[in-house]
Amino acid sequence: TSLSSVVIPDSVEVISTSAFQQCTSLVSVIIGNSVKVIDEKAFYYCTSLSSVVIPDSVETIGKDAFYILSFYDEDGNALPTVASDLSGHSYAGVGDCKLYRIAD
Repeated sequence: TSLSSVVIPDSVEVISTSAFQQCTSLVSVIIGNSVKVIDEKAFYYCTSLSSVVIPDSVETIGKDAFYILSFYDEDGNALPTVASDLSGHSYAGVGDCKLYRIAD
């Protein structure tokens, strides 16, 4: 697809399984403040993703939700892809499947 950016509205609570799977043109995702669940494979193999905002409201990140992507803290330490480590932060990268936490 040619979809390059997505803003998930605050009215959404769950990003469904495989919602954006293999959307290789997707560059930017802003997740609304009511989302509680990012289901498995939601952003599976989104190889161009270079900006993600994950709000504090996210309690669950399903298996392979961000498959192919790696997340890092401000010091470059790898983060597990679980809600307790990723929620409440913004991440940015250069399209190389590595996303770094942006200092608040």
